[in-house]
Amino acid sequence: MSFWAAGECRRCTGHDEFLDRKAALMLLRGWYTEDKEFIERVRREAQSAESLSHPN
Repeated sequence: MSFWAAGECRRCTGHDEFLDRKAALMLLRGWYTEDKEFIERVRREAQSAESLSHPN
């Protein structure tokens, strides 16, 4: 598992054992947990990324 930081959140990568694939997590900084607009944007980005099909 690896971690890296961004301005808005901490991100980590790992392995989803249930789906047997790489996975990424975004851990929001505390002050963003109340920002409904930001959370919705992150949710939409995650759904968009999930819909992509790539051989890697």
